[in-house]
Amino acid sequence: PTELKLPGYRLEPSSKHEEKEWEREKKLLVLLRENGGEAESISDIIRWFGYKAANSTLRNRFSRIVSRLEMKGLVDAEKGSKMKIITLTEFGEIFAEALSEGAAE
Repeated sequence: PTELKLPGYRLEPSSKHEEKEWEREKKLLVLLRENGGEAESISDIIRWFGYKAANSTLRNRFSRIVSRLEMKGLVDAEKGSKMKIITLTEFGEIFAEALSEGAAE
């Protein structure tokens, strides 16, 4: 059997604001999975969400989303010189797959 690290708390949101953020986080996980499980930068993710240009407000918003997902153990964010490579963790990959299958039903 393979050991899989799971978060030590529930992932479900407890407020309306958290619910809205959780929806964005789940969408990001699915988009990451659809794009090979990796983004070379926050700008890639911003484009995947349909924005044409990545201004500082969008960069900050998506950096916070990535940070929350990283704390939840769903993504790893590797900081380079200017780029921030974001990859799904093993748990993130499984969770994103489940989200994708749930949306297809």
